[in-house]
Amino acid sequence: MTIPFYVVAPLSTVDLSTASGHRIPIEERSMEEVTEIRGLRIAPRGIKARHPAFDVTPAKYITGIVTIEVSLCPRILESLKDLVAHEQAPAASSGSVSTISETASA
Repeated sequence: MTIPFYVVAPLSTVDLSTASGHRIPIEERSMEEVTEIRGLRIAPRGIKARHPAFDVTPAKYITGIVTIEVSLCPRILESLKDLVAHEQAPAASSGSVSTISETASA
């Protein structure tokens, strides 16, 4: 059984020029952001923690991407290229979310 996985993120986080997620540096935040709340330690002393600012999910596991501008699926790369091409057009003021799908590639 396959469980659908959707990424919900700002469109600005999509980088079509990066060939692989392995090249994306992951920002590591302070360990205290995980082991403390308002300066009060909640983890036992000596416990270490990692706190990455974000992660990179391999494309093969992604069912679709949802942004405030558009919902992209199931052919994500083609949809992203379409979106970037259409980004130059004036934005509609309706506030609705549009969907770009695989209809044009049949």
